Amino acid sequence: MILFSRQQQPGQIWSSLSEEQIEQVLDSEVEISKPSAWVSHEEMVKANQQWLK
Repeated sequence: MILFSRQQQPGQIWSSLSEEQIEQVLDSEVEISKPSAWVSHEEMVKANQQWLK
């Protein structure tokens, strides 16, 4: 995908997305702009410690 995207002109990827995909991208952008939704690295390590051994 990254290699493919480098060969396209700016805006081509966006214009190739379906309406549903565009909504998902925009929803994600809204979500990541909320600091209350962020999880620190330390919290993630603590929550997933059993798999990090």
